[in-house]
Amino acid sequence: MNKQSTLNKPFEVSSFDDVFDSLVSEPLTQEDNIDTCWIEIEKITPANHQPRSFFSQDKLQELANSFSSQGFKGAINVREKYGLYEIVAGERRYRAAQIAGLKKVRCIIDDYSDEDAYEFAMRENLNRENLSKLEEVEGILHLITLKYKIPRNEIVRLVQSEGNKVKRERNVSLSPKMKQITEVLSIFGGQLETFRSKYLALLNLPESLRNAHLKGSLSYNHVIELKKIKDIELRQQLLSEVLADQLSVRATKKRIKTLLNPSKVKAQRHASTTPPKAVMDLWKQMISADVWDGENIERLMAVMEEILGIRDR
Repeated sequence: MNKQSTLNKPFEVSSFDDVFDSLVSEPLTQEDNIDTCWIEIEKITPANHQPRSFFSQDKLQELANSFSSQGFKGAINVREKYGLYEIVAGERRYRAAQIAGLKKVRCIIDDYSDEDAYEFAMRENLNRENLSKLEEVEGILHLITLKYKIPRNEIVRLVQSEGNKVKRERNVSLSPKMKQITEVLSIFGGQLETFRSKYLALLNLPESLRNAHLKGSLSYNHVIELKKIKDIELRQQLLSEVLADQLSVRATKKRIKTLLNPSKVKAQRHASTTPPKAVMDLWKQMISADVWDGENIERLMAVMEEILGIRDR
């Protein structure tokens, strides 16, 4: 298998991570028609930079337990580099094998340039849909830098300035660098305006929101809502509530609205609980009428209890 054939088919199973995560697949056989070999784990090394920045220790331990009881499943994509084998895709499997104390793991060896290796890793992770949105954004920025040598801060500046111009004006001619940026975005189905207006905001997240998002505890929409709270203590308080009570995005928005505009919410609540004028007029007539004997009071109480849903409680 050569590098190009693998890269052009990113959504086929070539690293085996998505197939073997269920831990029920059988080991590969010759019929699979894929060249693999067993490599000593001490000769394998992680890449200096890869899309995933967070690994759940609980999930790693689960996978390691499976390897200990059933043997290593799947394969790790690697490339030869400086006398070792650098991981292109499959670091999670590699880490679990280390925890399990395995001596060798099955690998697919192929040739990759730095940018092709990183693009392959991005495709693999995005295909499995378990990269956080922040990891995806960071990964795209890093890939643009690898492919076209555009510094990260310049990428952000170009996206914000030229992207805003494209939004405001028609038939805007993109600069050569901007064309390269949009080319990489298109590889992953990204749109320039969406990337500019929505996802770049993730680069400046407060540390607590960043960590919770990377761990998978907070969705992109949760993070964007919580980022609106500038008061650190207030934001941390609500973050704890959201995580503990597993609040939906809708419930989170409502809670933020209450925290940021308590007087307005109180006024709205008061307005919504004020009886209509017709009810107030009827009440005035009732208290001025000479009809308050025991039987009428009983009848009135019964009707009120039924309306409020508290009868027979």
